[in-house]
Amino acid sequence: MRSAQRFAGPALVLLTAPAAWGVPLDPDGRFEATLLLQPRLEMAFGDPPSLDPSLQRAWLGFSGHPAARLSFAFVAGVEDFGRGGDWSADLKLREGWLEWNFGERLQVDAGLMVPPWAAHTLLQEQSRLSPDDHAGLLSFPNGTAGRDVGLQARGRLFNHHLEYRVAGLGGVGTGQGLQETDYDGDGTPDADPLSPDDLPRVTARLAWSFFTPQGGPGPEGFRPRHIALELRDGVVQSQRKLVTVGVAIDHQQDALYVEHRDYTGDVVSARRADYTALTGDLLVEMPMRDGRRSLHALVAGSWFPFDEQHPQAGPSILGEGGWRFGRWEPFGSYELHDAPDDAWDWMSWHLGLALWLPERASALKIAGGAWRVGGGRDLDGCAQLQAQFAF
Repeated sequence: MRSAQRFAGPALVLLTAPAAWGVPLDPDGRFEATLLLQPRLEMAFGDPPSLDPSLQRAWLGFSGHPAARLSFAFVAGVEDFGRGGDWSADLKLREGWLEWNFGERLQVDAGLMVPPWAAHTLLQEQSRLSPDDHAGLLSFPNGTAGRDVGLQARGRLFNHHLEYRVAGLGGVGTGQGLQETDYDGDGTPDADPLSPDDLPRVTARLAWSFFTPQGGPGPEGFRPRHIALELRDGVVQSQRKLVTVGVAIDHQQDALYVEHRDYTGDVVSARRADYTALTGDLLVEMPMRDGRRSLHALVAGSWFPFDEQHPQAGPSILGEGGWRFGRWEPFGSYELHDAPDDAWDWMSWHLGLALWLPERASALKIAGGAWRVGGGRDLDGCAQLQAQFAF
C-alpha cells in the first residue's frame, strides 16, 4: 500500500477522534451544499470543422464545520461528460477531506485533495477567469492526476500575509510503471519498477499576499479563489484587493522513467529518474472605481521535470488577464511549453469575453484562439462556449 495512504488512514482517525471523545458539536455549525454545472461547446476549425458538445463539469459538493475545530468537504460528479462523443458517465469522488484546526497557524487535512502546487491548479473551478483549465501545462508523475491522497499541513504567519502548505501524498505506487516491457525480446522485464522504496510524493508551497490574505481554516480557505464577485444593488462588484506571489516544489523519488530511443523511434532502454517540478506564480484581483471595475491577472512559470534527458523536461509559461467593467469582461490567455522532444511542445492562445450573471459565480464565457501540439508550425483554430452555473 502506498506510503501516504498508510498514514492518511490513521490521520483520518486522529482528526475525527476528538468528536468521538466527547468534543461537542457546534450548534451554530455551518453546512453548505453547492452545485457546479459547466456545459461547454467546442469547435475545431479543421478540415472538416467539428462541433463537440459536452458537460465540462457537473459537481455536487457538501462542506461544513460540525464542530468548532473540525471541517470537511466532499465533492463528487462527472467531468468531460460527452466530450469526443463519449457519453459514458465517470461519476466519482473529486475531492474529499477532513480538517482539524489547531489555530490560525496550523490546520491538518487528510484525504483526497489537490496538491498545493501552482496557483492555476489550486484555484476553485468556479472562480477562474477563462474556460480553459490550462491542462496542456499540467504534468504529473506516472499514474497520478490532478488530485492525490495524503496529508497536508497549512497555515498563515506574519499577520496572515504568508501562507504555507506542505503535503505528503501517495504519488506513484511501488512497482507501477513499465516493468513489464520487454525491450530486447528475451521474455524478461527490462525496466526496473518505479518507486521501489515507496517514498511519498512531497509538495510544498509558500505564498505571500500583500493585501487580502489567502487561505485560512475550513473549506473557504482550502482552495483560493481568483475572482470573488458579489451583487450589490443590482451591480456586480468586487471589494477584494488581492496580489499574491507564490513558489512551490513537487517531488517524488524514482517516480519517472527516462526512455532512450533508437533512430527508428523505438524504445531500447529506460531508467528511473526523480520527479521534481518547480513553479512560481502571481495572482491579481484589483478592484477600481468602488469595485465596479476590476483587473484580473494570473502569471505562472514552471519547470517539469529536472532531468534534461526526459522528453517532457523544460520550462512552461502561462499568462492570462482580464478587465471587468460591470458584468462584462474581455480576457486573453497564452501558454507555452518548450520540451527537448518536439513531440511534447505545446502552445496556445485565446481571446474571449465573459458575462458575469447575478447568481453567485455564474457566467457565460466565449473564447476563440489557436493551439499547437508538437514542433510543427501549423496552428489549429478553435472556439469555446461555456455556461457556468454555481449555486
